[in-house]
Amino acid sequence: MKNHLVNLLLEAYKLSELERKLAAMGIDASHAFGSFDIAEIVFDIIGFPEDNTLEYSWKPIAGIDDGEKEYRIVNGQKVELRDEDENLFARDWLNDKLFEVFTDENNRKITINEDGYFLNDIDLEKVKANLSEFVDWLYNELEEWKNEKK
Repeated sequence: MKNHLVNLLLEAYKLSELERKLAAMGIDASHAFGSFDIAEIVFDIIGFPEDNTLEYSWKPIAGIDDGEKEYRIVNGQKVELRDEDENLFARDWLNDKLFEVFTDENNRKITINEDGYFLNDIDLEKVKANLSEFVDWLYNELEEWKNEKK
């Protein structure tokens, strides 16, 4: 299973690199790549709860108590946002860690062409190794989270 998750994340990495390269050429392809998030699928497969932060009011968390309730429109319905409780789950730290893996300069190998220019090529084996470590980290984080919930 781990190998499949690493390969899924590797495809996400390739897509992010393609989007970055297109952006460097002045082509905005974010609309083409933004419709799905492979990392969220991997988090689901591993067993993390869904991020439910949109269901919560951040006023109490930020120390704001103005006595007014917050609402969000969900499927055309006005829904009152909840105050923080034990069911709040944010996936931000998982995405932050993945961003670090994706932007790690060690994922690149330096080569010199005949003109003496340095080219930064992607070292896919290094990326795969980093993603493998990331998947291990995810499983450890899930276990730690479960132990905290007990």
